[in-house]
Formats: sequence, C-alpha cells, structure tokens
Amino acid sequence: MSGVPRSVREVTDTPRRRLVLPGQYGPLFDDGGPMLVVEALESFTARPVHRAKAHLWLSALRHRVRELGDRAELVRVDRFRDALDGRAGLQVVDPPSRVLRGLVRRRSPVIEVLPSRGFVTDEDEFTA
Repeated sequence: MSGVPRSVREVTDTPRRRLVLPGQYGPLFDDGGPMLVVEALESFTARPVHRAKAHLWLSALRHRVRELGDRAELVRVDRFRDALDGRAGLQVVDPPSRVLRGLVRRRSPVIEVLPSRGFVTDEDEFTA
C-alpha cells in the first residue's frame, strides 16, 4: 500500500464503528469490531414506558457495554441524534423501529446501513 496516501490507508484499514441500537444488544449484531452504544434520555420520555421495561432496557444496555469492554463506547445524551452529530464512519444494522430507521437512513452515507438481522426472511422476501 505504499502508493496509497496515508489518510486513505487509515480509513480503509480501520474497522467501522458499529452503532448499536435498542434491541440490538445480542451477539447477532456483533461482528467483533468497535461499537458505539447510545443511552438516550428521549427513549424513556418521548412516550410512556413502563418502569420495569425501562429498568430492563437500561440493565441490558449497561451489561452489554460491560461485556464488550474496550470495544464499546457508551454515549449518554438527551436526544439520540445528538450522539450521531459530527460522527463519520459508522455502520448500523437496519433497525426495526420506524423512528430509528428514518433517523439512520437520513444520515446515509455517513452511516452505512446494513441489512436487517434476526428475522426468518429478509425484507424483499417478506414483501413478495
């Protein structure tokens, strides 16, 4: 790679940071690279959430961050989009939530959206 400028090598040699969304804390969404986990207050204030559900959700998030160790970066923000502003080189598995799906797709190509995981069929098969 000696003919390739250093800045290009750094971008291509570095694995993209995986944005981990609620519901994507399991191993199915982990490809072994660095991960960005967002704890957003709006997840609990945008609409009513049962206290027990909120507790389990936060517990799962924080346990996953602990399991990932140095590979995880935990960001605590008021609004989910605040964690994404000014970040480049992210990838995310397409979220099932309409709100989060719209949020990450509007930031394309800054955020690379990977195909959904965890379903029996892919979206094209389901549509057909």
